[in-house]
Amino acid sequence: MKAALVFALGLTTCTAVSATTSLKTAFDTFSDSWLNTSYVFTCGSDTYKLEKTFPNNTSFYRKFGLEWKTMTSLLVKDTGVEFSGLAISGNLPRKAIPLNVDLPIHNGKDDAWRYFTLSKSRSSHPLANVVDFYEAKMITRNIADATHYLMFDSAKYIVEQKVVSRPNELGVYSQNILDLKIKLELLKIRTIVSHNENVKELNQLIADTKLQITEVEQAKEQKTKEKNLSDSIEDLARLMEVEATAKLYVNGITVKAPAGSYLETSYCRASE
Repeated sequence: MKAALVFALGLTTCTAVSATTSLKTAFDTFSDSWLNTSYVFTCGSDTYKLEKTFPNNTSFYRKFGLEWKTMTSLLVKDTGVEFSGLAISGNLPRKAIPLNVDLPIHNGKDDAWRYFTLSKSRSSHPLANVVDFYEAKMITRNIADATHYLMFDSAKYIVEQKVVSRPNELGVYSQNILDLKIKLELLKIRTIVSHNENVKELNQLIADTKLQITEVEQAKEQKTKEKNLSDSIEDLARLMEVEATAKLYVNGITVKAPAGSYLETSYCRASE
């Protein structure tokens, strides 16, 4: 009788939510209400409204400007709601798109995305949303596979892979030569300022040091020639590989982002 009276009078209440009222408490109040009631909350930067009309009709809306748009496939659960009706237009965010390509990277910048660009798309990717009022968050994911076309910048790829950094394998020779030359100069000084040393022995040390310098310089020169030849062969092989790879992707590629690859979490709060 009481429920019938409420329905007949068409009484409407709005769930009172203060800044200190938790999202959980506000939802529980909404769920327990027998009256026509509405519950407004935000997730991220978006505002939503859950509305109940007697006896048990529940609707769900998202605010666009000054208008409320109905969300579809609403499912009210004990701790929140699930709904659809939202979509991403164009392309999914890059992080949701798998890029499994065999693209050799030699310059240390191991990021294949540097050479691919998403082409503009007019596709629309429907989303499913789960709001958990007890956890104060909304999980959003794409509910269908999403095909994307990626253009390949072959010129950029080839240019960046032409030059690679290599360790300085000849540094040890340069340091040895420098050390020996310093030693040589010190020996020469000793022949001038020292009166107690055997000059003949000093001259022999000087001659031996000069010979060592010559030997190390010759070894460095030989190693330089060998390294230059090895680097040239390696550079040619790398360039051939890079150019062959670029031809594989010159017309771009099509990739598919599976359902659920786009997954975002928005934190929610009750509106005052």
